[in-house]
Amino acid sequence: MCQDLVINVDDQYLKDNHQYLSAFTNTDKLNHRIFIHYTDSKETYLTNPFRYLVNDVYLFLGDIDQDEHQVCKHNLDQFVHAQVHKLDLGLNVEFLTGQLPESLTYLNLSTYKSPPFVQEIMSNLPFNLKKLVLTSGDYNFASNSVPLPESVTDLEYYGTLENLKSFVVPPNKVFKNCELQLDSVEALEWLQENQWVNNVSIDSPKVLIGLTIPSHVKTMNFYGDISAEVESSFPLMLESFTCYDSVLLCPALFTNLRSLTSWIFEAKLERNFLPQSLEHLDIHYTFPLEAGVLPNLTSLVLNLFNHPLDIGVLPSSLTSLKLPQFMQSLKPYALPNKLEQLQMYFINQPTIACYSLPDSLTLLKLNNFKGSFELCQPLNHLKILHLNTIYPSVSTLLPNIKRLDLILENTDELSGTCLVNTCIESLSINCKSVSFLYANSLPSTLKYLTLSNIYIQSNDVIPESCIYLKAYWIDINPEFIPQSVNYFYTRSSLLNK
Repeated sequence: MCQDLVINVDDQYLKDNHQYLSAFTNTDKLNHRIFIHYTDSKETYLTNPFRYLVNDVYLFLGDIDQDEHQVCKHNLDQFVHAQVHKLDLGLNVEFLTGQLPESLTYLNLSTYKSPPFVQEIMSNLPFNLKKLVLTSGDYNFASNSVPLPESVTDLEYYGTLENLKSFVVPPNKVFKNCELQLDSVEALEWLQENQWVNNVSIDSPKVLIGLTIPSHVKTMNFYGDISAEVESSFPLMLESFTCYDSVLLCPALFTNLRSLTSWIFEAKLERNFLPQSLEHLDIHYTFPLEAGVLPNLTSLVLNLFNHPLDIGVLPSSLTSLKLPQFMQSLKPYALPNKLEQLQMYFINQPTIACYSLPDSLTLLKLNNFKGSFELCQPLNHLKILHLNTIYPSVSTLLPNIKRLDLILENTDELSGTCLVNTCIESLSINCKSVSFLYANSLPSTLKYLTLSNIYIQSNDVIPESCIYLKAYWIDINPEFIPQSVNYFYTRSSLLNK
């Protein structure tokens, strides 16, 4: 049985393949998190006789009909049937009737107005709801209560005391994605008594002087200067801290800290300055790095960093590294051998030496690199490759790759892409600018091909081995599609050949 699967269907695909989609029962979809997501307009959705198979719906309802220029009166029952599990609902209306189905397990609500029906929705949430996301709106809950069903395990919302105190939360719940704007003594007192909120945002540091943030708070987003007096009010068991205008003075004191983000970091890192518990570090940092100053991180982002990297400087535990301003030459074995994701925007050395890129990489982003990979060893785990353009030496990385997503920045001609000599079976090529593919560009092993912004100009480009073809933002002449292709998707139409 499939699991954690999203199947995107447009109107024609739903009609053509309803018999296969109906193999997934309602219970299958729930238990195995299978979502059939409708991608066409709400008008075609309403007329499709098989819409009951769709359980993932995006719906935006506005006051004015764009064609008839008249006020619309919408009924939710018309759009959301009793087997929908996931609903993204955008509202810009004064009037709405109907109610949400009890089948919903996920609701993302965006409202640009706050008419009475919004409160009606919030006061009668489906009893099977697991995740509630509230975005883009002033919900004006202050004079009403919002009872959350016992089933809710995740509430994603940023609000003031006036809004959050309206929620009626079942006992023993903690919503780590619900964030309180902590801007008053009253908000601090309420937070002390409501431990279901453990995530706060602070942009008025003076409020904290002489007070203490409750110990159950695990996540903080902080705006403003951090003085010793302000920092002394922070809970020592913090797990995540983001500061936009300053930096923690003594981060090592927070022995449970796992994530630290700072837009300003003006001191050179020294040993034991950072807590050993830290897993993710994202800082604007301009000093050289020395061995031993970083704890056993798994994720590191060093914005502005542009100094040589020597062997042993980066922790061996690192799996994700992002160096947006790094322009130095990579040295062999300087990058950890467990690294899976590497992003360097401005590296541009003539040739990358062997083992400068670890073969553990699954994502490689060198989107301004114009040099050669001819000395590199194969990267047998690579899944996503993002480059400025593609050169013959790229094939050095790919001899054993079966599936690849290729993203290119500045290419207007992909003639002889060097992919022809690989054994890739599933390939996606996404060009940021309009490009062309010519004969002998693709491998004879290719079965699944997705193209974005790429034109095909002859019938000998797509190999006869291809059985599934998708094309975004461009049209492909049917004469250039081999008979082996069973399905051809272009823009928003899926045609069964």
